[in-house]
Amino acid sequence: MRGMLINAMADSALFSLEKELEKILTVFCREQQLGIRDRQEAPADIPMEMQKNVYEVVRASEYGIGISTGYMFDPVKSQAVIFELTEDVNQMRMHHECANCDNFSCLKRRADRLTVRIKDEGTDEVHVLKCRAGENLLAVLNRFGIHLAAPCGGKGRCGKCRIQVKKGKVSVSQEDRRKFSEVQLEQGWRLACRAAVQMNLEIVLPKGEDEFWVLGGNRTSNVKNEDTGDVSWGLAVDLGTTTIAMQRISLEDGSVLDTWNGVNHQRSFGADVISRIEASVNGQKELLRKSIRKDLTDGVRSLALRAGGFGGLKKAALAGNTVMMHLLRGYSCEGLMGVPFVPESLKAERISMKELFSEELPDIDVYLFPGAASFVGGDTTAGIYDCELGRDTGIRMLIDLGTNGEMVLGSSERMLCASTAAGPAFEGGRIAWGMGSLPGAIQGVDIREGRTIVKTIGEKTAEGICGTGVLEAAAALYELGYMDETGRLDDPFFETGYPLAKSASGEMIRITQQDIREIQLAKAAIRAGIDTLLYRYGINADAVEEVYLAGGFGFALDEVKAIAVNMFPGELQGKIRVAGNSSLNGCIRYLIEENDSIPEQICGAMKEVNLSADVMFRQYYIDGMMFGEE
Repeated sequence: MRGMLINAMADSALFSLEKELEKILTVFCREQQLGIRDRQEAPADIPMEMQKNVYEVVRASEYGIGISTGYMFDPVKSQAVIFELTEDVNQMRMHHECANCDNFSCLKRRADRLTVRIKDEGTDEVHVLKCRAGENLLAVLNRFGIHLAAPCGGKGRCGKCRIQVKKGKVSVSQEDRRKFSEVQLEQGWRLACRAAVQMNLEIVLPKGEDEFWVLGGNRTSNVKNEDTGDVSWGLAVDLGTTTIAMQRISLEDGSVLDTWNGVNHQRSFGADVISRIEASVNGQKELLRKSIRKDLTDGVRSLALRAGGFGGLKKAALAGNTVMMHLLRGYSCEGLMGVPFVPESLKAERISMKELFSEELPDIDVYLFPGAASFVGGDTTAGIYDCELGRDTGIRMLIDLGTNGEMVLGSSERMLCASTAAGPAFEGGRIAWGMGSLPGAIQGVDIREGRTIVKTIGEKTAEGICGTGVLEAAAALYELGYMDETGRLDDPFFETGYPLAKSASGEMIRITQQDIREIQLAKAAIRAGIDTLLYRYGINADAVEEVYLAGGFGFALDEVKAIAVNMFPGELQGKIRVAGNSSLNGCIRYLIEENDSIPEQICGAMKEVNLSADVMFRQYYIDGMMFGEE
């Protein structure tokens, strides 16, 4: 206590001396017809080494002041300041700037409004943001439309919202210590979601996720290089939780004229729909809506630019899951927070693109596909439309694998639908080296004779691992006996993880025990959902004639390995058909046929099975946790 009091008294004395110094400087500057352009102090504005220069110039040793090899003064309550002079007599910036000072415990600190300078890695683009002292850095970035991936919803678990502090200081959190080495911490690496802005900062954002691999539609592309402004075209949009896919469709012959793919930057609010529901309910609804409207507007503009303008655009169709549609329309998500899960609306809508996306876009109609249940949305309806599920008495399934796994089982006689929260593992979320479907993501793993062979997206150097990579690694480890049926890795891999490949930086990419648990939870949810639908329909898996596997994860999935890890029943082997982006294909089909009654009929024919309240689902979920065929 005595030391704290002496420290506070010394600070007070030092600041009092500054006031007297300012008077002397003011008189001096007036006599010399000079002003003060800037005040510089170490280490915020100048290197610590400059303190030695000041020490020598003012002959501080003659006054009994010492200096250490680390350029610290003795006594510690000594201060070196450099004033930069100017001929502009109106400038007099001699005051201490608290916003540039890292003494956050100072009782006289006044730094209410702060500046954060943002630079994107590999570009010269700089953003200057203003914020209040103490604000969360990730929240500040989101507010200004600068989005970092944050699959865990800003809880500090995933470690994806990495930034590097180049100037200024951000305190090291416990989550930072878990995610970064001591060397990285010294280099200024921090998690944005754990960073409080306490002073002016300059930070660098690592390369973003704009290269996401996005699954397009299956229809034949007929891209024309010449100006196509005179061609009547429609716009098909799949609004996914992770990515957005758009295709420009000829309304004359239904061919695909052009494609645009992008990232859903709402990822900075969380990878899964639950995280975004929470963000919306907790006051960020308008930020979420603004984010997705900008992404959609960017896509439309890009396609129109390549088409020679908006002249040929006549209509559009859009499909997305229930949560994405709520966030786009600005609906309240409170009803989706818990049982009984009551959505604001599941109805089909036809709304002006100008109102839905941006005032700067054409005033054409956008058809929004209806949903069938709380978490079985318009994307599933569009997928059924595309696959013609229920076209006859044959029993078929549609399974869309993602953070929210939707599935439909049935025939022309009846259809059951369900949704199960598989979590973000299929998208690389909550995985130690996890990443989305970006170039360099390990998507295939094979282990032969002690040698690990990996396949990456784009055949690039491995940078991380996506969902299919984790699943295939788990299948290989189980097959070789390195992991038992409960998902426990053998020693020494239980502690260290199994090495897969070296990254470009030389670090070893590993699949850890926790990664296995994450993919175990996800695949168990899918398997339990399938088994529950079969049970409620009153049939066994061998009665299913075909299974349409939709989505990017399903497109890259090896069905044999998926069955080997007990994700799908063995009876489905040989019956699985890759449906691609069935949601986008359904939108394309609607643009060609424009039959509003079919989506309505599809939704009316489906009956939801509420898995969260189904006792059989709970039992099947436990069984689905196990690895290996039944």
